[in-house]
Amino acid sequence: MNIKWLNGRVVGAIVISLTLVWISSRGNNQQLAEQSETPQVSETNTENSDVKNNDKAPQVQIGSTPQAGTVEVEKQSDSYSATVRKGDNQTVIVRQIVNDYLSDNSLSLSPEQRLYTETVLVDSLPRNDLIYPGAVIKVASEKIQTAVSDSSNLTEYQLSLWSKYLK
Repeated sequence: MNIKWLNGRVVGAIVISLTLVWISSRGNNQQLAEQSETPQVSETNTENSDVKNNDKAPQVQIGSTPQAGTVEVEKQSDSYSATVRKGDNQTVIVRQIVNDYLSDNSLSLSPEQRLYTETVLVDSLPRNDLIYPGAVIKVASEKIQTAVSDSSNLTEYQLSLWSKYLK
């Protein structure tokens, strides 16, 4: 028996196991956060409390429905910011910030250029698995200007690559 091969398999199995535990714990944390927003449904079975009735399992809504209307963006001298509403995510907020920036500066972009700009700006934000209602997302005007400028320098080939995500 080759010991190096065995050690590699053991180490690999440990790494995979730890990764699965980590992923599972992240999902549980997200479920806890979502459960705190959704009403708790309790169910009692008076006949036999030891028997679970799967036919009557409560339906729990995962995620939340976005609020209607556009995100309200505040323009400061050096940045744009918006307050997160229930159901919003970073992309929804950044999309409205880009729309306001383009409108304020009388600019227009193709759909591919918009997608590029939004993606660059979302990627520049701190990575948050969850954002909470009431949180403020702020993007510097200079970052927006740079992303818009870079989007206008995309080649036809690069634009065709971005167009794949619009279909």
